[in-house]
Amino acid sequence: RILLPALSPSAMPKLFGNKQRRTPDKAPEEPLDDSAAPAVLERQDSLASVIFARPLPKGHRVLALFADSLEEKYIRHAPLCEGSDSVGAWSAFCGDPAAMSRLRGLSSEALLEWTSRVEELVQTHGSDGSWLSPMRSQWGVEVPLAVQTHAARTAGREASPDPAFGSKTSEESNQSRNAAALRRARDAASKRTMPARPLGIMSL
Repeated sequence: RILLPALSPSAMPKLFGNKQRRTPDKAPEEPLDDSAAPAVLERQDSLASVIFARPLPKGHRVLALFADSLEEKYIRHAPLCEGSDSVGAWSAFCGDPAAMSRLRGLSSEALLEWTSRVEELVQTHGSDGSWLSPMRSQWGVEVPLAVQTHAARTAGREASPDPAFGSKTSEESNQSRNAAALRRARDAASKRTMPARPLGIMSL
């Protein structure tokens, strides 16, 4: 039996060689320059994030009315079409507790807080109007509600006086239906009072 001399731990690398892995050198990381990004991008992102955080379903008529009022007030500075007043309609809606109470799953306070934030950012950072098209696309209201209502009135169809909740008929439509009903009643009354013809005489 051959006995080998005991080796100390410090002598092991000398006997078998030092085979420690060497990690490749990393390139020094450059510090991030926060000032490199223009402040305008940050403002646009803030406006976009608020626009995307819509509290109502896509295509909702309240979103359409609010979008119309923003476009009329900050982009066109004029009505979207003849006879429309989107800014006034939006103000009337916000001041109508009954209309606001018909919003399901959303309190009037939460809606007004969100719309106020949107309008604040539009006033401060949206003077170029680049937000309008993405906003309408995100909200699903590409065609202005005022234009739809105007087209309906022009075509003679029934239009809603309440742009946010359209279920009522216009005064002109009511008058037209009343007049038609009156004519039908008169015709029915005249037929009832008409004397009966003799059975033996054939009408020509």
